[in-house]
Amino acid sequence: MKDAEDLGTAGRYAMLAPTLGQAFDFQKMIRFASGSSWKTATPEQRKKLSDAFTRLSISNYAARFNGFSGEVFETLGQRDGPRDSILVDTQIVRTVDSPVAITYVLTESNEQWRIVDLVLDKKVSEMAIRRSEYNSILRDGGPDKLADVLNEQADKLLAK
Repeated sequence: MKDAEDLGTAGRYAMLAPTLGQAFDFQKMIRFASGSSWKTATPEQRKKLSDAFTRLSISNYAARFNGFSGEVFETLGQRDGPRDSILVDTQIVRTVDSPVAITYVLTESNEQWRIVDLVLDKKVSEMAIRRSEYNSILRDGGPDKLADVLNEQADKLLAK
């Protein structure tokens, strides 16, 4: 965030992509967000959808972290969550506004714990929101249409 202006969105994307790719299980996230459409999608459609979701997710971070005003990221602790998950409670402490509470939901896959959801202010699941948003696109156009929409959204964010 300290070099955000110099890097621009595309530069921030390039810096964030490796770290976020290791920290998040984007395939598991899009599998949940796409619901039953994932089960009926071909392997090619799943890859296209997973790639587009990953690209949009990283683009969102790159667009949001566009400056630095003294914010501090704090880890508050961890606890057991539902279905063999771990919940990691954190907050972004801002210099002007109140802190932003973020709970990361992690599950284990191949002996590695990775993020599969974020819960904002202990009540709003990012994946539940995405599933709701994606439902009508999937119903009307299927996985290929959703992948196209996600890539279009990423293109807009990266063009800034």
